[in-house]
Amino acid sequence: MAMILRLLARVAVIVVLAFIAMPVTAQNVLRLRIDTVTTKPGSTVDVRVLYTFTSTHPHNIHDFLARFLFDTTKSALAGSGYIMNGAATYPLFDTVPSHTGLLVYGNQEIDLTDSVLFTIRMTLDTNADTAWIRWDRKWPVMQLGNEGVDSVYQQDGWIRSSKPLGIVQSVSDVQPSLTMYPNPAEDHVMISAPGYGDGSRVEVYDAAGRLSFEGPLVHGGWQIPSGFPAGAYEVLLSDESRTVQNIGTLIVSPR
Repeated sequence: MAMILRLLARVAVIVVLAFIAMPVTAQNVLRLRIDTVTTKPGSTVDVRVLYTFTSTHPHNIHDFLARFLFDTTKSALAGSGYIMNGAATYPLFDTVPSHTGLLVYGNQEIDLTDSVLFTIRMTLDTNADTAWIRWDRKWPVMQLGNEGVDSVYQQDGWIRSSKPLGIVQSVSDVQPSLTMYPNPAEDHVMISAPGYGDGSRVEVYDAAGRLSFEGPLVHGGWQIPSGFPAGAYEVLLSDESRTVQNIGTLIVSPR
């Protein structure tokens, strides 16, 4: 029995050493990020689409599809919607813009020295507080490998009003009737207010007034996402009409 155990131990060591010695496949990685910007309600703002590219082997990025979704109830494309001048895609041609995104063809590589891929010109509705812009992940940015790109990562963005509570009554008029426990909280907090329950809208703002979370109240509480930054947050609870009825301060503790 002891001999069998020693033999198994040797085999395990050999397998581990072989795994460690396996070569790591080098990759070209494209990371895309829609910027988050702040503007006044009713104003037009330029939202940059930024990128970083890490390369370890040859590439030729000149054809891509940047398809995205945006909050049509709070924002709209302004004019032609896209700005290519001064961006990494400026040297390219045969661009096909639409309300769903941008399709680009070219006969040369994008300008990898420019961190702005292109810019989206948007108008924030006069009654909006925050509008989202999200990548439509059902559509690939490119056929992986065809351009020498092995992986693509995408990050969504926001258009924030300089008055994030502009569509609701003044916070100074709202009585702090929101009950939250535990407070401070690490991963979950129960939120209650008279006459409000599951399905009520929860909005969480950081100290700079940036919207950090929005969504429905579920089982009387909010599951704090993993990696959510610690700090003090303003929590608003509203009804379907989005008239703020309750407000409170939550302290998120580090995990």
